Formats: sequence, C-alpha cells, structure tokens
Amino acid sequence: MYYILYIDRLFFLNFFMNLFALSLMRISLKRTVTRFRMILSAGLGAAGYIMVFFLPPFSYWIKVIAGFTSISILMIMIMYPKCGLSFFIKALTNLYGFTFLLGGVLLFLKKYSNPSGDNAWLYILLPAAVLYFLVCIYLKKRREDVKECKVTLLCEEKQLILNALVDSGNMLTEPISGKPVSVIELQSLEKAGIVVQEEKCRVIPYHSVGKKNGILMGYEFPKMVVHMENEDRNIEKVIIAVSEDKLFRGGKYEMILHPKLVEA
Repeated sequence: MYYILYIDRLFFLNFFMNLFALSLMRISLKRTVTRFRMILSAGLGAAGYIMVFFLPPFSYWIKVIAGFTSISILMIMIMYPKCGLSFFIKALTNLYGFTFLLGGVLLFLKKYSNPSGDNAWLYILLPAAVLYFLVCIYLKKRREDVKECKVTLLCEEKQLILNALVDSGNMLTEPISGKPVSVIELQSLEKAGIVVQEEKCRVIPYHSVGKKNGILMGYEFPKMVVHMENEDRNIEKVIIAVSEDKLFRGGKYEMILHPKLVEA
C-alpha cells in the first residue's frame, strides 16, 4: 500500500501547530520572545519533522526519539538561546505538554471525522486553532489571578519591607476568628530582628499539594501596610503564619498575601 505525501501541506500544518504550541509555552513561562524567533523556531521545527520521514529505514522508535527530541531541543534553543538549564527543562516539558494536547486533536479528528480532499488539512487546523485560543484565554486568566505587591510589616519599633505574592489559591484562615492568614518566611523576620510573641500564637491548619495536611504557627502583628498600585492599605491586627521553609525558589517573593487583604 502506498500513500501520497503532500510536502507543502504537511509543512504548513506542522508549522502552524508548532506556532500554537510555542505560543502557549511562551505564555505559560511568562517569558517574552520576538516574533522572528518564534516563526523561525516553528519553521525549522516543521522542516525537521518532514526530514524525519527521509531518514534511512531503521526502527520507528529510533526515528521518534532521535529525530523529534533533537527537533524540540533545537526549537527551544532558537527561542531562548541564553536560557539556563532549569528554564530549558521547564520549557521542554511545557512544549511537549502543549504538543501532545494539540496532537490529540489531530488524532481525534483523524479517527472520527476522517477528513479527505485537497483541503482536508484545513479541517484539522481550524479546530486546533480554536483549542489554541481557548487555552490562551485560560492561561492568561490564570496569570491575571496572580499578582505581586510590596508589603510593610510593623512590629513595635521595627518594620520589614517584603515582596509579596497575591495568589488566589491561598485560602488560609484563622479557625476561630475566620480572619485571612498570610504566610511569611521565618528567615525574613530573623533578618529584621523581629521576635514573635508566643502568647499571641495561633494554630493554622493547612492543606497543600504533596502534603495532605499540616500545621503552621500564626501570630498577630499590630499593623501591616499593603502598597497597591493606586493606594496604600493599612490593616490592623493582621494574622500571619510563619514558615520555616523557603516559600519560593530564587527568593523573588518572601510572603504569600491572602487575596482578601487586597480586595476593595
């Protein structure tokens, strides 16, 4: 049995699918890139995909691993030529994830719709484009739910200025009063010379990914100022849980701020 392979249609189909996957990867990683690099990466990826078909007739899995893996690595190196190893691995994981997502659409359409004719590739590309825009909306909405701001924590005569992350996923509350609870690193308090008062200790139960449940020790601080874009919000008698572990890798943020503390 022989199949007719239209190189031009196969190239354009893979080019746009690569462009969709790379664009979703860029949004997910929150790392900007020029359009030229993105188009060049998608084009070389599509060309490499076609070249795999012309490799010598050896094991299919060797073709897939050696061919498509090297193509994916090349695409990311073109997009982000000076990225570190950790970012590269994260980018590669995201690229594979979005590629499999879009590739699943191709397999579904091929199995159940069986498009044929000269414009069959368009019937495959259009639903993939719709899926791309839906995922784009979801990723951008999720990114908007995460904000950052400056926070000044006041305790007696000392103050501590922190970079805080406002995450809508933080729903910690103090069990008795129901007050919202933010989380700070113990190391930040120690650097500022702030000693928490044991008599104002509160037990804060929490749930997290990878750990079904746990307990944080919370304390009532007299005042905290949240520096927002248009105003400074003063909060009296705020409850803050203290974490002995680092909250974020890289140290960009030192505090997780409860979203209710920044709501109007």
